[in-house]
Amino acid sequence: MSGGMSGVERAVYVRRFSEAERILRRHGYGCINPCRVWACRWPWIYRAMEWAMGKRLAYAVVLCYDLLLLMTRADGIAMLPGWQASRGAQIENYVSQHFWMQGISKAVTDEIEKIK
Repeated sequence: MSGGMSGVERAVYVRRFSEAERILRRHGYGCINPCRVWACRWPWIYRAMEWAMGKRLAYAVVLCYDLLLLMTRADGIAMLPGWQASRGAQIENYVSQHFWMQGISKAVTDEIEKIK
């Protein structure tokens, strides 16, 4: 699943992604919750990367890892509300469309769209 994280309070995006994960699992989908991936799960690692590499390179490394997961471990992608405002989510959506990934059912996307 994909959605905005940068500039959003951690508690807010963790809640949103957790809610989307529950919806997806309830409908029988497996999912990769970005909040359970190392860079988000342990924020101190990301802060250390920013300190050592700079913000742009740290962001690029994490985005590359996300894209690698998307392309090698996922069959489709669910977009959380407001994803259009996220540069990383836009890139993930672009990749999913151009690598012919499966869509998520309308019933599921309708439920995910209601996440605030």
